[in-house]
Amino acid sequence: MSSHLKDFKGGLGESSEEKREAMRQAKQLPAAQQVLVLVELTKPLPETALDRILAYRNSEWKRFFLSGTQTLSEKPLYWWPGWNGCSAVVIRSNNCGHRSVTADFREWVSQLSEEDAENLQKIGLDLQQMRTAAEEGLIYGFIDTRSGSRDLMELLERPEIRTVKVLERVPEPQS
Repeated sequence: MSSHLKDFKGGLGESSEEKREAMRQAKQLPAAQQVLVLVELTKPLPETALDRILAYRNSEWKRFFLSGTQTLSEKPLYWWPGWNGCSAVVIRSNNCGHRSVTADFREWVSQLSEEDAENLQKIGLDLQQMRTAAEEGLIYGFIDTRSGSRDLMELLERPEIRTVKVLERVPEPQS
């Protein structure tokens, strides 16, 4: 996963070459094959626009990228709502996980102080860049599960999608 995130270009505009390659790979997938994918958007979008354009809903297993590549980590910031919403330790609100991804991220970042900056840097995070991403409240990409070549092709045909990278194939359930 790290190699895909180090090459993350969500929000940097169109790439016809990368999109063509993604389409070529998508066409080779079996019709029913489920895949875990990293989706990069051509431009950062507010969560409401992502919902409207892609009929996309918040889900506890999706990961959302809330920035472009960061300087310290060389990866985008991401937010994962977590299983059954957010942990009470992370966000004290009862609404966590039941509203928007960007609102939850914004609330969590608002709890961080300058005293947290040094420890955040140890794990590759810059507090000011996190605050900027929280303030902007935009989504640059996401990780999702899709079904087969047709589903991936429909996604790739959207002008808002820069590219889609298949991270792994989801194994068929054993009967």
